[in-house]
Amino acid sequence: MSTSIRLWKNSGTVVAMFVFLFMLTTFFQARLETLLGATVCDVLFFVSLGCMLLMFLFIAWRQRGSPRHQLVYVAMAIWFLVWVALSRDAKRYDFFIGLSITFFTAELIHRVGLSVTQKLKNIQFLRADFKEWLPLRFMRVSIAVVFVTILMYWKPAGEHAERATFAAAGMRSANPGDTPVAKTFTWMKMELPHTAVVAADWSFGSQLNVLAGVKTIIDQDHYIQHWIRLYDEHVHDAIDARETLGFLKTHGVTHLMLTQKQPPEVFLQGELSEAFVPAYPSENFTEARVKVWQIDYPSDIQLNPKYLATELEE
Repeated sequence: MSTSIRLWKNSGTVVAMFVFLFMLTTFFQARLETLLGATVCDVLFFVSLGCMLLMFLFIAWRQRGSPRHQLVYVAMAIWFLVWVALSRDAKRYDFFIGLSITFFTAELIHRVGLSVTQKLKNIQFLRADFKEWLPLRFMRVSIAVVFVTILMYWKPAGEHAERATFAAAGMRSANPGDTPVAKTFTWMKMELPHTAVVAADWSFGSQLNVLAGVKTIIDQDHYIQHWIRLYDEHVHDAIDARETLGFLKTHGVTHLMLTQKQPPEVFLQGELSEAFVPAYPSENFTEARVKVWQIDYPSDIQLNPKYLATELEE
């Protein structure tokens, strides 16, 4: 936003307004949908995206005779918008946003460095000989180092060094590796029939399909977001035992797998606790990092079509 205003003045201010709207409907999508509804939020998102692209085309046309480097800013802005728009619905695409973020971060650091050094040169109470001695190049480099250090190691600014280390080391390691989760998959492959349906966090979906040889209800392949929300609401954050069982039965779930962070175990206590039969591990079940239950549904638990909805109802 600041770059567009600096480069293109009035036209840039219009772009900045639509960027702000784009930001609200992308990074604060869930809250806006609660306030305005999903349809209105989507309309505002596409309006902001379309208007920005039209403005960038207009600016590119206006800059035909100007220094060509300004067209690079237009191209980078469009690159950013396209990939952020895609990552709004599938986070996997945000990998490609890094290039444009790096470009505009470098532009910001360069601009701030020039501004600060110029202000230092114009400060009245500094002696003339000190101003002459003041190494501007050293000042600009120091400002750049401070900015980059903040971005790399300060959490509110992104802590990108830690993320990069994780991407280079953690994400390249075999998954699930030699872990309790992997041992659970091996047990499933040996003990459960191929017709078994295991409910688990969506991130385990494909691994359950391939390594455990069982079916799932949420995974990375179909990626039905609303089903993931329903799972989180009725299983991970369960507060009503009957709704949990209704959700699981509607999806044909035969087993439930939970790992490490256990949800409130309200549906494992009280009158319906017998519906959840501990299946794995056979020893030290209460202390296990990975738990699997077989579900024995009470006769009065009914199927409910609302748990099969693929999007939030208005």
